[in-house]
Amino acid sequence: MAALNPGEYYKRSILIPYLDKIINDLIDRFDKHNTLAMRISAILPCYVEKYEFRDIEEITIFYQNCRPYSNIEVRGEYDRWLLKWKKIPKIKRPICPVEALAECDQDFYPAIYSYLTIYCCLPTTTASAERTFSTLKYLKNYLRSTTSEKRLNGLARLYIHKDIEVDIEKVIDTFSLKKRNVDFVL
Repeated sequence: MAALNPGEYYKRSILIPYLDKIINDLIDRFDKHNTLAMRISAILPCYVEKYEFRDIEEITIFYQNCRPYSNIEVRGEYDRWLLKWKKIPKIKRPICPVEALAECDQDFYPAIYSYLTIYCCLPTTTASAERTFSTLKYLKNYLRSTTSEKRLNGLARLYIHKDIEVDIEKVIDTFSLKKRNVDFVL
C-alpha cells in the first residue's frame, strides 16, 4: 500500500525498520550476558550441588578479561567450594550472593570470590527497592514528619523484614541504658 504523505512514507520506510534494528541489536547484545549472569548462580552454596563445573566454564571465558584465572585454577577452586558446601546442611547454606560472599574466604577461593563479587554487582529484577519506598508512605506520614533518619531506617527495616525475630528484652535493655534528658516537674 502506498503512503499517503511524506511523513507516512518516512515512518514506514525509515523509522520503523530503524527502531526494529535497534531493538534486535539490544536483545542480541544483552541476551548472552543475561544467560551468563544466570549461570553465575551455580556458584551459590544453595545451588552448588545441582551444577557441575562445565555449567560455569563459559563464565570463566567470558570474564577472563576482568579476572585472569585459568580454567584449571577455577575448576580446582570450584571443586573445593563444592566439597565445603556438601558438608553443610542445605538449610544453613547462603541463598543470596551477598551472604555467599561473606562466607567465601578471599585468600582460599580468589576466583570464586571475584565471580561472587561480579554476581553481587549485577542488576536484579526484584521489587525490594519499590517495597522500601511504598513502606515509607506508611512510616513517614504527617504524624511522624519529624522522625530522624536513623529511627526511620530502623522502623523501615522492622516493617520490611517481618520474618526476623526481635528479642524484646534486648531492646528494652538497650533503651534503658540510654540517658534521657527529660525534666519532670512535680
